[in-house]
Amino acid sequence: MKKKMLIRSALVLTIGTCLLLPILRAADADLPNPIPAIVQAGLAVFASGGAEPAVLAWRKGGPLEGEKDATAQTENFRQMERSFGHYRSYELIETKEIAKSSKIIYLAMNFERGAAFASFLVYRTRKDWIVQDMDFDAKPEAIMPWLAVHEAK
Repeated sequence: MKKKMLIRSALVLTIGTCLLLPILRAADADLPNPIPAIVQAGLAVFASGGAEPAVLAWRKGGPLEGEKDATAQTENFRQMERSFGHYRSYELIETKEIAKSSKIIYLAMNFERGAAFASFLVYRTRKDWIVQDMDFDAKPEAIMPWLAVHEAK
């Protein structure tokens, strides 16, 4: 009697899990990644290849691709590396949706001896997200102006 009850319980649990698992996977697939692939790709390239390839990766396919000020952004990163050491990792601070097709990603970029802050204005094309604009600064309030407003109170 106990054996039959144990087998039934195990069978019900197994069937329930099999029925619930596809639903959970579908729900997980519907959740958008807060950091678009193009931003993640640039961060990965920055960790392994440095500033210039990262800037080029972020500009790929967007309105910034081919613009001549890539040198200025690359030099900005090199200056940060001279001050803060090598790039280590990033942290997502916030994602602000502007519209369904555009959002701003705010990141802390962690170096050995300090952090730089970044914002990426991204736009959703028919195929994927592209970087429309990006800014970097060692001062968080330069990238996230609402921080300066809170400090003034």
